Amino acid sequence: MNKEELNKLKEQQKKYAKLLKKAGVKKVDTPQQIDQKLLWYLQTIKSEKYSQIVLDDKHLSDPAFLLDVYSMVPGLIFWLRPKNEELTNSFNFMLNYLSLAYAHELSKQQGAFPVKKETHLVWLLENYPNLFKSPLFVNMLANQFPDLNIIYVIHECFENTYYEYDGSRKYDYRNLLAKLPDSLWVEQASKFGVDVLSIIPKTFDNFIEIVSSAIEKDGFDALAYLHHADIIKNKPLIKKAYIYGGGAQGLKKFLEETLSPYTEGVDYTHNPPLAYKTKNRHKYASQQLLMQDAEISDMLSK
Repeated sequence: MNKEELNKLKEQQKKYAKLLKKAGVKKVDTPQQIDQKLLWYLQTIKSEKYSQIVLDDKHLSDPAFLLDVYSMVPGLIFWLRPKNEELTNSFNFMLNYLSLAYAHELSKQQGAFPVKKETHLVWLLENYPNLFKSPLFVNMLANQFPDLNIIYVIHECFENTYYEYDGSRKYDYRNLLAKLPDSLWVEQASKFGVDVLSIIPKTFDNFIEIVSSAIEKDGFDALAYLHHADIIKNKPLIKKAYIYGGGAQGLKKFLEETLSPYTEGVDYTHNPPLAYKTKNRHKYASQQLLMQDAEISDMLSK
């Protein structure tokens, strides 16, 4: 231990001893009595004093004590967030910590334009790559926070934590997603629809199955994430989108607008600028094939 580290340790011990004195701790007190007196005292201090609280390493590595602190004094969740490696690698402890911290952050939200709920969890989780890169923990998160788009949370953790041009980011993100259980994909896609489809690779082996689940939430808007050739190969999904996504009117809009093979633009190299329209012959063939399908025609007539 160098001189700087030694001085830092001495300063920590000095502040901790002062805290014990304020809490009324006696030399004859048992560890349990010390914990109780500390918890009582922490509940009495004002929020502007939270940043001055210094605990010893024993208490900072005690999961039961810390969870009691987070429950009784939520304002200390930020100042005493888990840093001990043994704690941050304990999935059960960290899940409890995140649940308490998320509830506290959500309770403080005010104003006419609230922060997206998932963002609160992102801010908490992005400090712990060992957690958001673990398929097992991600699945635990989805069970613990059933009303949150956990795929979005994980995506944002990768975006916020990695450097913008870090080539390993997309690889690590894709690798994680590929290891998630099918049950999680079904649940997330059926709940959050295109908000899930928009942030995952379309080249996933099970992407069509994920789209099928997303259709239950967003109908034809979810089906639009499939390549037109895949839609031809998976016609039952059109019927599913018809049921979940607007009936004949939704189907008509999908065929005429979403599957439109035409792209319009303006060529500004001309004077005056020249408007143009191009046609994708492969997409046109798919559109016509569906429009001329007897079953689809019958659905349009209802």
